[in-house]
Amino acid sequence: DKQSSKPYALDVLHSDRLNPNRNQGRYNPDLCGSVQGGVKPSPVWINDQTEYQVVTVFGATQEPRKGFVDELKRAGAIQIFPIA
Repeated sequence: DKQSSKPYALDVLHSDRLNPNRNQGRYNPDLCGSVQGGVKPSPVWINDQTEYQVVTVFGATQEPRKGFVDELKRAGAIQIFPIA
């Protein structure tokens, strides 16, 4: 379900809960990457398909990325890798 005009996973990634300074235009660089003081690529890749999204999270066992993954799981996301 979309909460905004953004794809669902991107909306969660950019949420106030995961980015408390978002209203000042600052996203968490450990989630969203950064261009301040050199380029830091985002560890989260989101591919928006017609009926689903594929989300790849590098370093998903470390906070704050783990919190993002947990939030997606609470919303019904299915983790397919790593296979337990």
